[in-house]
Amino acid sequence: MCLAMVLSTNPRDVLIAVDNNYVAFPAFEKEVLPRGRLPSLTKLGMMSCRGNPYRLAAVRGLLASAPKLETIFACDSCHVNVWDSHPQPHRRHNIGYRPIPCARLKKLVIFDLYPPHLEEFLWSIDALEELEYYWKVFPLFSTKLIGVLLQTKDTLKRLCVSFLPFHESRLGPEPHFWYDIVDAKMDRIESLAMFSKLEDITIDSRSLRRESDEDTDDLLVSFLPKSIRHLRISYVVDDMTKSLSKLADAAPDRFPELTSVTVGVTKWPDGISDHVADIRDEVEPLFVNHGISFSWKEDTFGPVVYTLIPGATKPGLRLLPWKEEEDSAM
Repeated sequence: MCLAMVLSTNPRDVLIAVDNNYVAFPAFEKEVLPRGRLPSLTKLGMMSCRGNPYRLAAVRGLLASAPKLETIFACDSCHVNVWDSHPQPHRRHNIGYRPIPCARLKKLVIFDLYPPHLEEFLWSIDALEELEYYWKVFPLFSTKLIGVLLQTKDTLKRLCVSFLPFHESRLGPEPHFWYDIVDAKMDRIESLAMFSKLEDITIDSRSLRRESDEDTDDLLVSFLPKSIRHLRISYVVDDMTKSLSKLADAAPDRFPELTSVTVGVTKWPDGISDHVADIRDEVEPLFVNHGISFSWKEDTFGPVVYTLIPGATKPGLRLLPWKEEEDSAM
């Protein structure tokens, strides 16, 4: 795999499947590849091999060999034991600390990495502009995600953050969302108002408020930065009429650049529930009156490789051989 990349003529986009046995990739991990050996590589996609999550530390050498790398799509990245089993919040100040060599990165799409390990990754990036962060693994400790994101507050232009719900259809005609453990361990993001360049925000409703929290007038008004242009709130299962109405009323003065608001809902077997559908009827005219587009969409985005990595949904494309094909070849 390493030779294939090195011997290729100036590869710009590379997609690799990484096994959790990182020892098999010494050239990637130990920086055996000469620095700058892949001068044209700007986009790197990574996915797990045979369903085994991989350690991002296993590709440190590959990152060091691509000085112009601008985009990383990391699907199925390992959520534990990445650089340290017990992340140290200020380890970047320690003697001997080695930053991950991707300072020029502009876009990072990542799934299943614990927030402290994401923070350690972000320390190595000078001016990140786009971040998509999906997390379906329950944290083992209380975490304030805003503290992880703050180091990007002066450069980030687009943010998508979502803790993807587990669906349990056996509990009745309407799916049940397993958020309890996330509620107990993950603090909601109270505000992104200090992000001076943030224009596009997608955030799941549970990162804004918990089921036990009431919908308040100032929920969104105090949350959004003045620079906001596009807002999408995903996986809405509770009433948000008050906060959306107040946003529509305040938008012309407080958020003059706001042009679109999208409410994302999960498809229910028997249609959209009444208390969620009522939001659109009451709120949409308020935004339209101020020239702001209001749309209602079904949430389908997620952390699977076919939705995260561009081109992976191309008809007929097989990113890896099917298991039965591997078995028959043995």
